[in-house]
Amino acid sequence: MHPLRQYLMSVEEPITDFAARVGASRQTLHRIISRAQAPKPALARMIVEATGGAVSWEALYQDARYSPPAPEERAQGPAGLEQMRLKTAIAAIYNHFAAKGADPAPDALIGAGVKASIEIYEALSCFAGRPDTERLAQTLRPVLECILSEGGTRLSPALVERAVKLGADLYRNAP
Repeated sequence: MHPLRQYLMSVEEPITDFAARVGASRQTLHRIISRAQAPKPALARMIVEATGGAVSWEALYQDARYSPPAPEERAQGPAGLEQMRLKTAIAAIYNHFAAKGADPAPDALIGAGVKASIEIYEALSCFAGRPDTERLAQTLRPVLECILSEGGTRLSPALVERAVKLGADLYRNAP
């Protein structure tokens, strides 16, 4: 059972009341609970805060399509990027933008994306003058492009930019 559904049942709060508290529609929350859609980072943060942490950031982006990160993945890569946050962001982007009916993202594909992101970020860190936020977007662009194309997504420049922006937001806003 989805942790948000569990929370709402435990506090006996109707979904319409909770939706009003977090500024979302009832339908959006139903799609999140059914795991048909992942919440945008701002809504995820509102849900975590509104539940007092009973529903965690990780739980909102956890999906049966990818396994939870192993404890050793919580460590930071050599460039200072946190592997678990990268894995969560990359997997959520894949699940959000992958073509309908696409196979779940294999753990190996997500793991390769995390590894590539860390290596690209580290390489870009050698160049002075690039803010971390710009470097993160530059890091995620080729990784997400490859992963989404593996999932059968028809890529356009606009879709890639949306995926990069959402991936960077997910990474930066994770608690």
